[in-house]
Amino acid sequence: MYAIMDKAKADNFSWVDWMINEREKLGMSQADLANKSGLTRTTISDYEKRQRSNPDIKALVKISVALEHHPLRLPREAGIVPPEINIDEFTEQIIHETQDLNKREKEEVLAYIRMRKNLRRKE
Repeated sequence: MYAIMDKAKADNFSWVDWMINEREKLGMSQADLANKSGLTRTTISDYEKRQRSNPDIKALVKISVALEHHPLRLPREAGIVPPEINIDEFTEQIIHETQDLNKREKEEVLAYIRMRKNLRRKE
């Protein structure tokens, strides 16, 4: 589904520290997290012991949800998916409005945006 975005981040296992901290904040054991995520306790244990250097995105999504976070939170912590992009409400509205456009219409909108940016640079 996704390639590892930042191999160094996945290799340093900082995501495991985050996962353990979140599990402990919820008062969950490894077995509790395994049950809630639908994974085995061995899988959770292996992650926490840093014995799985290539985390599985599907497993991390399940763990994120079990830890009551956005499904991509742990994959982002592990560097498997890009970090979340913070956008303002107006930009979000533009994105929403353009989703229903066909390819040609989207190309026209993009061309207009680029033209406006070029005009601003010239000012």
